[in-house]
Amino acid sequence: MKTDDDTLVREYLATVERESTALPPAARQELLADLSEHIEVARAERPSDVRAILHEVGDPRTIAHTALHELGHTTTPPT
Repeated sequence: MKTDDDTLVREYLATVERESTALPPAARQELLADLSEHIEVARAERPSDVRAILHEVGDPRTIAHTALHELGHTTTPPT
């Protein structure tokens, strides 16, 4: 169901946002915009695979940690 899929995507992006609060605001917004666009494109190609798409995109904590690392922040990796 599309509503459930939309909710999954919103919750996923909210988790990424929450996990990336240590990023500068502009970097966090860019990260979220990039992820949102990637998910939107994938959903257009595979509308019934939202869970698989989110799994392929990756764990929100890992995404946030990677973004912080790329900006030179030292953080403890997610467990």
